[in-house]
Amino acid sequence: MEKSLENKLSHLGISVWKNRFQEVYTVSELDMYLIDDCYLFIFGTADQERTQNDKEFFLNTLFKSLYKETKSRQINPNEIPDISHIFIFNSEVPEFLADFNKDNIFVQLSMESICSSRETKTDFLNTVKEIIN
Repeated sequence: MEKSLENKLSHLGISVWKNRFQEVYTVSELDMYLIDDCYLFIFGTADQERTQNDKEFFLNTLFKSLYKETKSRQINPNEIPDISHIFIFNSEVPEFLADFNKDNIFVQLSMESICSSRETKTDFLNTVKEIIN
């Protein structure tokens, strides 16, 4: 809906929908990791309380389970031309990924939710394996 039409309706006392606060993240505010130079993993707000060691342990376990070779901390996704898939843990897609193919962006549960039970761990691993392989 156009902004002017929304303003007119609002002025008349008609509320079509509630505006939702949308968090805007910059690249430097997100913890991002790259696996095999083409799979980017981004931790959302639910995992901000987690320590760097917790996140790295989680990802080390993941990339060993996927039989992948390399993992590295990555700050700027624009510097990597070969990103094929992006996995975002419990967050909306950041604005700086607006030009990325939406079919290759996968929003997952938070790290804490994934690790909460054996079933969620297995489901997550199977989902990632299916996408990557």
